[in-house]
Amino acid sequence: MERIWSYEIVEELGGGGMARVFRAIELSLGRTIALKVLPTEVESDEELVARFRQETRIVANLAHDHIVRIYHASIEEHPYYIAMEFLWGGTLKQRLSKGALPVPEAFDIGGKVCSALEEATRPETVRPEGASAEAETGLAGAGVPVDWTRPAAPGAGAAASAQ
Repeated sequence: MERIWSYEIVEELGGGGMARVFRAIELSLGRTIALKVLPTEVESDEELVARFRQETRIVANLAHDHIVRIYHASIEEHPYYIAMEFLWGGTLKQRLSKGALPVPEAFDIGGKVCSALEEATRPETVRPEGASAEAETGLAGAGVPVDWTRPAAPGAGAAASAQ
């Protein structure tokens, strides 16, 4: 399996214009994490690297139930990555592929997203110099897992408590 620093890649979860996201194992602690990695081929794009750094610094300074927690990051040298909380259960896109959300579920998700955005855009939220409140943040628990519990890591026994 591929390794990045002290993280062993398990599978790719997705990617976008800036980075790829993997499910990985943090070897020193044996825990499952989400690892967002800036691909080598885009590291020469100074604007993109600056955005990656800004996003990391902003999210690292937030503490909210629906914003992912950052455990570690490498934003000053190759490889550029963010090691963060992994949320079991799936994405909103996966949930919507099964059909429309019932109204109560849609309101529940919307409320969680609004709560996270409210936290991320508070005037007193600590941000790096020059960072705006409109910067992209990592919203957690606002996706729609089939159930809202986090199963324990394989072989670890009963499921963890609900978010």
